[in-house]
Formats: sequence, C-alpha cells, structure tokens
Amino acid sequence: ATVTDLATDQRIALSASTDFITYPYGNRLRYGPALDSLRIERFEFSPDGREGLIVQYDFRNATARKRHLSFQLSVKTDLRPVWFSERLGIAAQRHCGG
Repeated sequence: ATVTDLATDQRIALSASTDFITYPYGNRLRYGPALDSLRIERFEFSPDGREGLIVQYDFRNATARKRHLSFQLSVKTDLRPVWFSERLGIAAQRHCGG
C-alpha cells in the first residue's frame, strides 16, 4: 500500500511495520508516525466459514490541520500449502528448471 499527502506530495510505501501483533483470529500491523504525524494501522483476518480475506486500514491524523490523502493498494496472491495441508490432501508442487 502507498499513502500520499496530496498537499505536500509526500509519499510513503507501507512495506515495513513497526509493530506486528498476532491474535487467534487475525493480525494487526502498526506503521507508526508517517507523513507528518499520521498514524496508520492495518488489521486483517479471514472470516470463519467464508472464503477470502478482510483488510482494514485505520488512519489517525495527529495534527490540527485537515489532511487530503491518496491511498493505493496493490494485491498479490501467493497461495502455498501451510500447516496441516497434507491432512487435507494438499501438497506443494515442485518446479525444476531445465
């Protein structure tokens, strides 16, 4: 994700969080102060019994001035077998170059 302050044209890529919190039901990433005291958090989870992922971004303006922001989200999927996949009959495919 990329956030741009339209008034100053400052841009930040949200590629590294300052905090990563894991809950039994999801994850929270905190990006700390960015773009002149803008606090950004991301919360994500997969709802029980449903396919998909929910991603929520929370923006907190710690300044007294109004902010005009642009938010761009790019999504890349990378589905790989995980814990207990073999119990479900899911196996990783191995690709050999040649």
